[in-house]
This record gives sequence, C-alpha cells and structure tokens, in this order.
Amino acid sequence: MYTVGGDEGYVRSLVDDGKWRRDNVLPSQLWLGPWRSQDYWPKLADFENLKAKDSFARVKQVVKHYPLTGWLLSRDKKYMVEALERTLWGNSPKHGMGGYEKFPYMYMGAEQFTDRIFLLDEPIATAYLGGLQARNRQFPGFQVSWEGLDGDFAALVLDASPSRLKIAAVDLRGEPREGSFRVWQLEHGEYEITAGPDADDDGEVDAVVARKTMELARMDAVPVSLRPRKQMIYELRQVKRLDSIFTRPDLAIGPDDVAVQGNAVRVTVHNIGAAHAAETEVALLDAAGKTLAAARVEALEAPLDFQPRTATVELPRTADAVAVAVDPANAIRELTERNNRVSLPVAGRDSR
Repeated sequence: MYTVGGDEGYVRSLVDDGKWRRDNVLPSQLWLGPWRSQDYWPKLADFENLKAKDSFARVKQVVKHYPLTGWLLSRDKKYMVEALERTLWGNSPKHGMGGYEKFPYMYMGAEQFTDRIFLLDEPIATAYLGGLQARNRQFPGFQVSWEGLDGDFAALVLDASPSRLKIAAVDLRGEPREGSFRVWQLEHGEYEITAGPDADDDGEVDAVVARKTMELARMDAVPVSLRPRKQMIYELRQVKRLDSIFTRPDLAIGPDDVAVQGNAVRVTVHNIGAAHAAETEVALLDAAGKTLAAARVEALEAPLDFQPRTATVELPRTADAVAVAVDPANAIRELTERNNRVSLPVAGRDSR
C-alpha cells in the first residue's frame, strides 16, 4: 500500500516499540525509503553490535536464519554470499531442504512456485532483480528486469530507492555484451547515469567510461554494455523530479481487442489510466511503421468508477498491414506506450 499510495504508516506499522515483526516484513521491503528515514534505522543497520537488552536485538536471530536480511540491512556482501550458498546447497539451519545443486529439476524444470512450496530462490531474485514477485506479493517488488543478455552474466542490485539505483553486472561469457535493464520502481524524472568498471569489487566506479542524462519512469529501459569478464557499475541518480505517470491517461489495446472480419479490422480502444484521454486515432501499420489506414477515436474519460471506458472503430484491411496502433504519433502522454500496439493475425485468417 505504501508503494501504491505513499502512506508511510504502512511501513512504520511493521515495527512496534522496537520489536521486529519478521512475519510481516519481507526482505525486499527494506529498500523502501520510509525504513531508512526512521530514527531506528541506524540501529537496524548496525545490528551486529546490538546487545541482548537492546531494542531490535531479535534482528540478529532473524539474520541467522535469513542472511539475505543481513545484506539488505548492512550491505555487507558476506550475508549475500551466505544466502546464495544456502540457495545452492540448501544448508539453511531453519529450512534444511536441498538447494539448486541437489534438486535442479524441482527448481528449474518443475516450476513448483505455488502456495506452501517455499523454494530458496529469493536471494537469487534479490541479487539480479532487487526483489521477488511471489505468493502474497502481487505488486512487483523487483527493482529491475534484464533484456538482451541471454544469460551467462551475474548482477547485484547494490542500492535502490524511488530516486536512485545502483547495479553491479559482470559478463561470464568472455565476450562483449549489449543489452538493457528495465526500471520498475523509479519515480518519473531526469536521471544522471554513470557507468564504469569496478575492478576491486568495492561497489564504486573506478573510472567513469560513460555519463549521460535520461528521462526515466517505470518500465523504461536503460542500455548496458558489458566488457568481457569485467564487473561494471551502473549508477542512476535523480537530478530532477517530474510529474507522476500514475496521474496520466493510458490508452490500451490487446490481442482480444482486434478482430479481423473479412476486409475489415475492428479495434476496441480502452482508457485504463487515471485521467481523460483526448481524441486520437487508430492506425494500420506496415512493417516499416508507415500508416496505411486510420480512424478517429473519440475522447475517453478515465474509469474512476471502475467501469470500462472504450471506443470501437473499424478500418479497411490492407494487404501490407502487419500491426494496429492507437495514438501512433505518441501525441498523448500516457502511463505507458507499451500497450498501444498489437500484431495483426496472419493474412487470410479471420479472428471472429
């Protein structure tokens, strides 16, 4: 609820009179800003020096069973290493199940990721993604997702907040790699992005090899370039906060909204955002993105009463059309543009 609405009370309620409610605190929640702004945070971060009579003394016991929590509190990599070793070998003192090495099929083939089957995969997800999407965690807790690197690389999210992000990544294939990571928790804003090698593994850039400014919001991608077997640091720091994307309209179409009927293409357009969407158009596009046919779409109010707001238009089908797009010129600033385009069914096949 804090992530959606920004009410810090939802985070503060997880700690009561200096007591750590472990059953209610998910490790990935420790990225959240309200934790670090509380007067008890320094004591939590310095948990190794807590005495038995101190507030939060129970944190030591929590870290013993969940070393990942120790990493998120202290940023000491020894706790992440311990958590990953337990994931590999399954040598947890509390959860004695075998890990990836003992049961590779159960972890990577059977996909038993359902209720009451608690696999030891949160450390891996937290390292690569900065969080985990799992049972009872419907709202994405991860900070980033990766694209275009096709495996054989390692990554560690070193720090994260709504206004900053720091990631270490290393190629394991022995060849230059190009890809990207997509951000999921950053506020909309302008960000200074610096990148460079980290040969001594201290989590800091040895020498900046790239620096640029990008406008970023949730779901935007940041290009990465990995050198052969060299650890790289990517650090994103907000330099200007911009408007919240969550107050925008969001025009959307999906495969079920596009129906080919003979020589006609019927398209149903939705506004699933939080604001009025101005009049726009739907277009049929060829492989090069050129508009072959277009139809006007009336303005759509926001579905603030949870009732759908849609408009249906019809376009003449053309032989070279491969996709349909709403607002193809991106004239309307939306929550996301990633739900504005759908591929057409194969020519000669109706989708009634």
